[in-house]
Amino acid sequence: MGMKHKIHHGLELPLAKKAIDKAMEAYSARFSEFNPTYSWVSENKGRLAFKAKGVKVEGEIEISGPEIYVDLEVPFILRIFKGKAMEIIDEEVKGWVAKAKAGELD
Repeated sequence: MGMKHKIHHGLELPLAKKAIDKAMEAYSARFSEFNPTYSWVSENKGRLAFKAKGVKVEGEIEISGPEIYVDLEVPFILRIFKGKAMEIIDEEVKGWVAKAKAGELD
């Protein structure tokens, strides 16, 4: 069962990708104990994964027009944490999108 979430970004594709890259870097540093991984698999789609409670959670992030779609496959045993996981990803991406809009990405 996937868990889908939409985040509005309103950026050009290259800048949206840069914001996502920065968000995933920050997420990986902040939550290193969950062994997060992220990589682009196409021009507008990336794969992400992390481990929680010894269980792997995987998903994808896709940029489509002015929106970012996050789709996580959350195993049954971790469903009670799915809202928190999506909230953290949402917060991180929105923060970096705001920085991108303000011209604060290097």
